[in-house]
Amino acid sequence: MNLALLLLIGGLVGWVASLIALEDDRRIILFNVGTGMAGALLTGLMASTLIDGASNLRSGLSIATLSFVPLGSALMVMLITFLQRCAAR
Repeated sequence: MNLALLLLIGGLVGWVASLIALEDDRRIILFNVGTGMAGALLTGLMASTLIDGASNLRSGLSIATLSFVPLGSALMVMLITFLQRCAAR
């Protein structure tokens, strides 16, 4: 359940990032959703380890951990988008 929640939050953040960037290409939208999910998983794992002291996601997610997940997911999408644009130049 915790994993599904993290994937859902990350997917939503990636989708919103695509809406904000006015992307029409489905590949870019799917890439942003996937990147948001990866960022949410990484952030959720790191935040649960640092805040709750849990080394896995099975022990439950606290509100503090869930508050960092959208931020980490959005930062991951922004970082990957920035690196793609720099590589394209």
